[in-house]
Amino acid sequence: MPPLAAPIATLLAGCVHAPPTVPILVGDAGRLEGDRVALALVGGWGEASVEERATVLEVGRALLLVGETARGTNRSWAETLPTLGAARLLPLPGEAERRSDRELRTFHTVFDGYGVRGGGAPASWQSFLVVSGGHRWRVVVLDADEAALGQRFVDELSWLPKVLGGDEPVIVLANAAVGSNAQGYGVPPAMQELFAVVRRHVDATRLVMVASAAPRVTELVLPRGAWGEAWLSTWLGEPDVLLRDRDGHALERTLDLALLTSAAAVDDRDVELLDDTVTAWSPRGDAARGWWTLDIEGAELRLTHRTIDGERSAEVRWSVEGGWSARR
Repeated sequence: MPPLAAPIATLLAGCVHAPPTVPILVGDAGRLEGDRVALALVGGWGEASVEERATVLEVGRALLLVGETARGTNRSWAETLPTLGAARLLPLPGEAERRSDRELRTFHTVFDGYGVRGGGAPASWQSFLVVSGGHRWRVVVLDADEAALGQRFVDELSWLPKVLGGDEPVIVLANAAVGSNAQGYGVPPAMQELFAVVRRHVDATRLVMVASAAPRVTELVLPRGAWGEAWLSTWLGEPDVLLRDRDGHALERTLDLALLTSAAAVDDRDVELLDDTVTAWSPRGDAARGWWTLDIEGAELRLTHRTIDGERSAEVRWSVEGGWSARR
């Protein structure tokens, strides 16, 4: 090495910042326990949006599901999270992460402990238990980016049935939607394939919901309700993208109307005038600005829609006996 090379290398090393480590949802125990376990389903929100709405998110006791904008190379998450009390991230890698971090090496360094370990590099999928009041719930986190995963997507398909056994209710979180209210959105074939595996290995009475995160949008699929299978969307962007089909209501009428009224109020429109701007698409569903809070207490799960200012808009409950029903 030339005489000046070592000092220069030392100087350059001092200028390179190691990526910060960000606390994630579950640790080595592979489970999350508490009398009440609360998650905020806020897919696609960056750290600026989370910090701005910290007081209404109740993030001191919420666990944030963040897709696309949980960038593995973004240092500001490490600066934002300490101000949010006990908040933790469940980062779902998306296209934004893989543009500059295709193998998710920095992503896994930042979000230490994320993903399945073993067999070389950590995987971008995982599973963990939620235990509340003696009741167990299984959460499965899926990566549907087959193009980026390559052969590892086959590994994910092989892994999935192994964690779906047992009798716990199953909640699926993914970085692609299995269905959407958005016009022009095509469900990735990889997500369809993953969901088909879930359907084969999880009894209909055990599948609680599928939640997916995309830029500024959270999509939910709620099977087995009094209304059939429901498709819900919340977003931070322009409401015209996700206006609902008014030919039928996806949920029990009180929840349906609450969501629609919420969307109209934020957009400063008369509810009746929305009919003139709606284009029908399938599946039918609702879209509203805001996010969802998910609370697990013992054997009960509650899903509550929150408006942008954090107000409770509407709520539904899930039980093993009856599936989803509207809370009155």
